[in-house]
Amino acid sequence: MKITMRLSVVLCCAATVLSAHAQQMRKDETGAVYAGQTLLVADQIIEMFSNVIDRGEVQDGRGISAETHWFADGTFVSRWWTEAHDAGAEGAVEHEVTGRWRTERDLRCVTFDYETQPDWSCAEVWLLADGRVLSLNPDGSLHGLHRLSPLK
Repeated sequence: MKITMRLSVVLCCAATVLSAHAQQMRKDETGAVYAGQTLLVADQIIEMFSNVIDRGEVQDGRGISAETHWFADGTFVSRWWTEAHDAGAEGAVEHEVTGRWRTERDLRCVTFDYETQPDWSCAEVWLLADGRVLSLNPDGSLHGLHRLSPLK
């Protein structure tokens, strides 16, 4: 009986927390999930991602940092590493990929130059109140938080 009661209390608390989280995650009339977010449209995406360096923290792969150079001609070069090894540090394992980008239906779309992903992958991009950019995966899950600065 005590175990059943404890389990009921735990389940009730979990349901309350999940319900509160779901309420918080509901989009408002502007489409923003959180206050201060702006869903970028095609023209804004093009302007924001043309000739910039994107320093990002990958959210769906914790501990991974990335730097992407987005070019106005629709190409990009991205390299990433784990936080255990700072970029350029001895023994750091870095990866690099090149590809192309464009907008489609107010989504940022990318494709990679190697054959394993020949299709375009498109997802929403949000501007946060603090100036960072939030990128989503095509399924709507969180991909990364990015800081953009002009290419020199």
